[in-house]
Order: sequence, then C-alpha cells, then structure tokens
Amino acid sequence: MTLNPRPGAVVAVRLSVLAAECADPDRFGRGRRYFKEGAVSDLVIEHGVVSGSVQGSEASPYSVALRWRPQHLPGPVPTREELVVSCSCMDSAPVCKHAVALLLRFSDEVGRDPGALEQWRGSDEDWAHLPARPVLSVVPSPSGTATGGQPRSLRAVRSEQSSPSEPSDAEVLAPFFGVRETLWGAWSPDDDDPFPDLVTLAPEPRPATSDPLALAAGGLLDEALAMLTSLFG
Repeated sequence: MTLNPRPGAVVAVRLSVLAAECADPDRFGRGRRYFKEGAVSDLVIEHGVVSGSVQGSEASPYSVALRWRPQHLPGPVPTREELVVSCSCMDSAPVCKHAVALLLRFSDEVGRDPGALEQWRGSDEDWAHLPARPVLSVVPSPSGTATGGQPRSLRAVRSEQSSPSEPSDAEVLAPFFGVRETLWGAWSPDDDDPFPDLVTLAPEPRPATSDPLALAAGGLLDEALAMLTSLFG
C-alpha cells in the first residue's frame, strides 16, 4: 500500500485560502510566485509564530514572521483577525507579498507534515487562559425577537428572510463539486452494483466572475481538486 505523500492536504488548502483572503490580489499573486520560485528559506516553526526569510528584489532577504494571536480558543487554522504579520520590508500593507510567500511555504510544509500545524497552534492547554469562542445563536436586534420577548434562532430568522429565488447550498456548490453523471449519461441505480453510492463526478465550469478574490480562491480549489484526483483517482 502506497502511503499518502500529503496527509495534511486538506488543512494545507485552508491555509492557502487564508493567504488569498488576507492579501490583495496583486500581493497574493506576487507572493505565490516567490513561493513557487523557492524564495522562502530558513523556515522556523514555534508555538504561536512561524518565521522565515524571503528573497525579494533586494540583495538581502526579508525577515518575515506570522504570529497566531487569537482572542478566543483557536480553531484548526487562524482567521484573518488572528493572523499578525511582521516583515522587514517597507510595504505598508497589513499583509505583504513576502508574508504571502511564507504562509504558502508553511502551507506546503503542513501538506507533507500535519504536525507542523500542531507546532504552530499548540494544544488547547496552551490557550486555556482564553475564553471559548462564542457561538452566534440569536440575532441581536428587535427583528430577532419572537412573541413574548424570546429570541429566535438565527436559522429561523434566515428561513423567514430567504426569498423563494435564493439558490440552495447544493446549487451554489454544484459548479465546483460537479453533477452525478457517468460517461454514458445520467446515473441510475443498478441492483448488481455493490457500491451504488459511488458515482463519477462530471465537473461543470464555475460561473464567470471578475472578482479577484474569487478568482484566486477558485484557482486554489482547482489545484486542490487536481491534487486529490491524482492521489485518489
């Protein structure tokens, strides 16, 4: 049996998407090019901070650090609000291209070794002094109050506010995950098929968009799908 060469592929994709969320499209694209060109070196992973050097346009490489500073018990990967970046470059943006390159380099490391993420995050005991992350269960507005002054659930309020024409989750996700079809047309159950739930996915093109963040995220999802297809067929 061949071992999976990238056991942390799924969480690595989440880190790559985080990089696309934090930086503007131009800085993300240039940082991604730095990563692909091998400009990141001296990667050091410690509890709460990932640091490294990124060779940019100057003779000396830039020193970059990614600090995970949660206000609540952290999840498996940091949110945009929890990621604090420092770089020795002169870029005034919150997340520069060098930080993007380092985050993508770290994401690549996590893909091969999920333990790298555990080194950065640590255990829940390391963050025991932080409060639990609040769960949004009610709408804090007059419209979110039911008869008798009892708060309604967010699910109930969204259900009432949704219009009949609003697309379902399945319709939104279908362009990426595909439709249940085979090479010979629409799929139908077969009594002789021992695995009736395993069907071939025929991917459909995503709707056209000009949003730079959506394009960057779409590219990352395409790479993840290609990687998973190469691993699992």
